[in-house]
Amino acid sequence: MPKIIYAALSDAIGYARNQDAMLVANRVWQGESVCLTGTCALEERAVFACADGLHVGFGATWASRTLLQGVQESYVRFPDWPTEKRVTWLQAFLTEQGTETPHAGAASTLVCAQVRGCHVHLFHVGDSRAWSIREGRATLLTTDHPHGASLREAILSSGRHTADLASIYDALVGYFLVGPHADAPQVVARSFTMNPGDSLMLGTDGVSHLDLTEIAALAAGLGPQDTAASFLDRSLPIIRRPEEGNDNRSAIMIGWRA
Repeated sequence: MPKIIYAALSDAIGYARNQDAMLVANRVWQGESVCLTGTCALEERAVFACADGLHVGFGATWASRTLLQGVQESYVRFPDWPTEKRVTWLQAFLTEQGTETPHAGAASTLVCAQVRGCHVHLFHVGDSRAWSIREGRATLLTTDHPHGASLREAILSSGRHTADLASIYDALVGYFLVGPHADAPQVVARSFTMNPGDSLMLGTDGVSHLDLTEIAALAAGLGPQDTAASFLDRSLPIIRRPEEGNDNRSAIMIGWRA
């Protein structure tokens, strides 16, 4: 019987904190090194997402994890909400959760796929990405929103290790942002159908160095007998290439298999 299989990997690449978080088949994961595989029945509704926190302090780890906890809760409580309403609720949720924490100015990207059968609804904010893989060819489905680069420029131009709060707000106004006056970000959403043999990959900017042939190769190797160990052995050398610089790296591969 056809089914959906998945494999997910998140690696801090030597950092003490992983600023990435993953939502894999409706469960949130975050840690120094996470690798897991599993299956879903075609009739099951499953949500997969990657988030990458941004902050000049320690709020980045909190922001990505809390945002995905909100995504998880929103689909449990409001599974059929339209994207715009869900995003507005997620922005309010993140700000409310951050009221009692020293995380003003913390922000997060998001790429999220709701899967049910062969139907996928995808939306994203920021530079976390999604790719489809069909007949051995990978295609990038998303276009980066450049706000993260603006944050780095704000920090560098300040001449200090931390930028002033106003610069942070200006740089991250297009992301999910913790702040009393933060508006819901503008998301790009699309729906499409997957065929047996197709795959979908979600990832943070830490895996943006992968070229399309490498992504297609990872998808081709994802089979029903895959274990977390075998997926880790195959994918980690590619994902952790040291010459690509230091960044947390997270990816979820979802495959529709007969």
